[in-house]
Amino acid sequence: MLIISVLLAACSVWIFISELPASDDIVAQIKQGNEILIEINLSQNRSDEVIILSDHVKVKIEGGSIGFADVDCPDKLCERTGMLSRRGSRAVCLPNRMAIVII
Repeated sequence: MLIISVLLAACSVWIFISELPASDDIVAQIKQGNEILIEINLSQNRSDEVIILSDHVKVKIEGGSIGFADVDCPDKLCERTGMLSRRGSRAVCLPNRMAIVII
């Protein structure tokens, strides 16, 4: 019983902390392989725009969030990940070796 109550308390604290608003800037990194192509400060960038990374990949920035907008991979799983805005979130397009990581 004691172990279960400790685990429940730890989970409750973790959920509470993860829901707190971040005071620091939220930065999105767009990577291809191990190389960082672009870093975008989502806390300051509030305009809607589309960034064309290649003929195969477009990324959309919208109201402090970012996501894959148009890719040529067959399953389009990276597009279905949606818009990312929380620290630790990521979307990956494996065929094009692209990733968006929120840090």
